[in-house]
Amino acid sequence: MPLLLCLGLGWLWAAVPIAAQAKAPLSAAETTGPYRNLAENHTGVFHLRQKEGVVYATFQTARSPVQFLARDQPEVLLTVPEGFRPAVDITWEVSARSVRTDGTPRPDHPDRRLFRMHMDTAGQVRYVDDPGVDGVGYLGYRTALAWPLAGTEPRVCDRHWNIRNGILAAVRVLDDIPVPCSQVDWTHLARIRNLSLHAPSWGMDFARHDLLGLTNLAALHVSATRATYSAELLAHTPRLQTLRMAETTLEELPADLFQYTPRLAHLSLGNDSRQDADPPVNLLVHTPHLDILHLEGRYPGEVLAQLLVHTSLLARLAVVPSTPLPETFLVTVPRLTHLTIRDGLEPCATPNLLAPVPHLRHFTVRLAAADRELACLDRALRLHTPALTELHLKLWGLQGLETGVLPHLHRLTRLTLAMGDRQPPAQLLSKIPKLTHLALHGGTLRLPDGFLAHTPRLTSLSLQADHLSHMPPDLLVPVPELQQVRVDTEDATSLPTRFLDRVTELRMDTELSVLPWDFLMHAPNLEVLHLNALSLESLPENFLIHAPHLETFHLDAGDFDASSRLTSFPEGFLTHAPSLVELRLHVPVLRTFPSSFLGHVPRLEMLELEASTDYSSFPYPPAKMHVTSLPANFLIHAPRLRYLDLEPLRYVTSFPPGFLSGSPQLRYLNLDASRVSTLPADFLSQHPHLETVRLRANNIPVLPQGFLSQSPNLMDLKLDLQQVNALPESFLAETSRLWNLEIDVHRVEALPPGFLADVPHLTYLYLRALNLTAWPADFLADAPRIRTLGLAMPLLEPTLTPDHRLWDTLQATSDRVKVIRPDPFYIEEPDMKWECSGTTIKLGTILELWGSAPDDQGRTLLTVIPWRERELFVTYWGSYCSYLIDSRFTAPTLEVCAADWDVDACIPIRDRFNDPDPEPGFEQGRG
Repeated sequence: MPLLLCLGLGWLWAAVPIAAQAKAPLSAAETTGPYRNLAENHTGVFHLRQKEGVVYATFQTARSPVQFLARDQPEVLLTVPEGFRPAVDITWEVSARSVRTDGTPRPDHPDRRLFRMHMDTAGQVRYVDDPGVDGVGYLGYRTALAWPLAGTEPRVCDRHWNIRNGILAAVRVLDDIPVPCSQVDWTHLARIRNLSLHAPSWGMDFARHDLLGLTNLAALHVSATRATYSAELLAHTPRLQTLRMAETTLEELPADLFQYTPRLAHLSLGNDSRQDADPPVNLLVHTPHLDILHLEGRYPGEVLAQLLVHTSLLARLAVVPSTPLPETFLVTVPRLTHLTIRDGLEPCATPNLLAPVPHLRHFTVRLAAADRELACLDRALRLHTPALTELHLKLWGLQGLETGVLPHLHRLTRLTLAMGDRQPPAQLLSKIPKLTHLALHGGTLRLPDGFLAHTPRLTSLSLQADHLSHMPPDLLVPVPELQQVRVDTEDATSLPTRFLDRVTELRMDTELSVLPWDFLMHAPNLEVLHLNALSLESLPENFLIHAPHLETFHLDAGDFDASSRLTSFPEGFLTHAPSLVELRLHVPVLRTFPSSFLGHVPRLEMLELEASTDYSSFPYPPAKMHVTSLPANFLIHAPRLRYLDLEPLRYVTSFPPGFLSGSPQLRYLNLDASRVSTLPADFLSQHPHLETVRLRANNIPVLPQGFLSQSPNLMDLKLDLQQVNALPESFLAETSRLWNLEIDVHRVEALPPGFLADVPHLTYLYLRALNLTAWPADFLADAPRIRTLGLAMPLLEPTLTPDHRLWDTLQATSDRVKVIRPDPFYIEEPDMKWECSGTTIKLGTILELWGSAPDDQGRTLLTVIPWRERELFVTYWGSYCSYLIDSRFTAPTLEVCAADWDVDACIPIRDRFNDPDPEPGFEQGRG
């Protein structure tokens, strides 16, 4: 401890701490008071507000001897009163300024400090003794956060499905064990460090409690178009260090969004759909410790400069200015080491723009390839960036390069060229011998002889072009250190033999019907192959024989139309790909698998057969592969398989012995067994790790003995059992983790006793039982956590009256309602952001419920769309308008056919779909 600090605080060693005295509560849910009020050396004030099971808190002081109270004489700063204490222990970071004993700033310590505070479930608040308090002396701070109230539950099942799914995925990673949403507790949430949230394309609204309980979250990635954010959304994540938000409308972000995340060090805001938006200039005022800032939206240069005023510690910056940057743009970020500028840089007009950042080591810039601008850039780099080690240029408009040679940018290491259809000059790269990474983009790419002769240090080469019309055979000879070559083109068959020797990743679109016999013969280092060959008729006999290192293979062989011709694979298709881990095949008219298929891929973890939609039969189900049988050893030699999607195999009539038994690690299964009349006796009995099952078995009258009895981790189950007359007793007895159940049982007239007795965590139930004639005894009594019900039981509709014991439950959870009064009040939802198909809502109309909210007149308005009769495994394509309707005009319904529908509209989709047995020569007759 410094000597002055010891002298100034010595008397405190004998001081008797005065306990925090909470004032009389301002209300039943609010209180305030002082803490550690020791004479004149510390005056702290806290404020607590409890609302809906969440406590919002602020702690602030003008001066506090933090190191002394954390290490030299550790004390409890205050004890939070009962009624405000947290459900779990909480530790959080505090951003503070160095002050004198009287609370005035210390000019010799301008940088803010980060230290930690801790509160346990008994409400005791302390400073944490760790390196964050080393030599800090007196600090002044204000910190704000929120925590879940003791005695409450996380209610993860009630959160928006995007939030719920993201949390469940993060919890799954903690211990590699699936946990139902109803079993997620505050301890689970407090352990989550990384969270990814993926919202639908139409966006979502983040409520302020969506992240409640994530008190130790360090990294958050939000992928949501047109999302809106509550100002208090991040109050629950006080330790957040990294935040990535894709498709961000910066102008609509709350100005105080980051007030609860002082530790935030990495902020990435994605592309903004609004050009030249005007974001809040004080958006970053609460992020003094920001180290990395990426802004992908196009904002005026002056606006970007204002945003940087409060980020003096920034080390990495990426911006896309829509107007030229002012020369003073970087004055407030002198510690910058990495800078990316896409457009907006005018080196000749602002020669001193880089002067304030002498520590710059990495610089990426996109600009036009003009001699004068490049010369000005070179002068600025030589003058202002002595520490620069890596320069990445993204150049477009090579026609502006009059000399045909890039200037001697002696520190240029990465270069991206957008060349269009122009052939670059042969000497273009002759003055940049330190180049290590080169990316060439164009329509028709032509490279002259000796193009890489002056870049001997090149380690990475990427070619992305529609056509590669001329590749010199000796192109790669001068680059002996080349390690990675990526080719993304419509025609890789024209590549020279010696070029493919170095390729590690190949992405190719081709219109060829037959690939050359020696295709890939000279690609021994290939690791990733994406092949889009929509007119492909056959593959070479030894297609992958020379690609022993292949790990990822995606094959797209056309849509379900006349262009699809590939009906089989060669016998040794995967025999020579022992390193294969991921295999995705989209082959719509495939008729057979080779007998050795998957027999030599022991490392395979993912197999997906992608379905193809026949748009000519819209809106009917996806078209299926016309495979009728599987090889005898199918999947026997894939012990690491975790993800298996065989949804397109609709025409397979039986499964081979041992089907699935060789893949005990299976987590995900999607299988269409529509033509199978009997499932194997041991079906799913050797897969204890299964978490998700999608099984369409609508031609099976009886389930195997003990079906699902060996699936203790099953959480998500979707079954089409339309030929089953009765479900076995204890059907779900061994699936106690199940939280989502969707099941079609149209022939079942009565459900077994205790149907849901063993699934206490069930949250979503979609039950289609068109012939069910009686309500099951105590139906839903054992499923108290139900949040959404999709019940299609039309024969029971007459029994559904307001005095029915399930009426209130259905009112709160049904996914469908029926209009019960004439002339209903409804309006088109004002926030619709896409074109949609309108409809008329009237008496008898069935509507699908998306949400509800009160209006300013006290009415409950339901957000609805027109409902279409559909099966569990069929999804209608199309955009239907959503409406707001007064809930008093609706009631829950068990029906599936609206009163005003045409009779044909009520026929199930499967019965309307012409689905004949496959015939020989089917593929030759299409078109």
